[in-house]
Amino acid sequence: MRSDYRAWLEAQGYGAGTVVAQLHRVGRVEDHYGDLEQQFRADRLAGVVDALRYTTDDERHRRPDPSRIPIDGNLRNNLV
Repeated sequence: MRSDYRAWLEAQGYGAGTVVAQLHRVGRVEDHYGDLEQQFRADRLAGVVDALRYTTDDERHRRPDPSRIPIDGNLRNNLV
């Protein structure tokens, strides 16, 4: 995660709770997909976004979690 991400979030006017939550979310994605800066340079995050996509149709057909992130709960609500 970029070292200036927190400052950028704060400069956008996000509250302290939102900043902490976003840092946690990005950190969790990076734990399972690696450095997002590298992912961005490789394909502008297309691969990560595709891996995090879970549709209503996926849910309806009870497709498995397509992501590397362990999710305890509803997949569609926790993915894109």
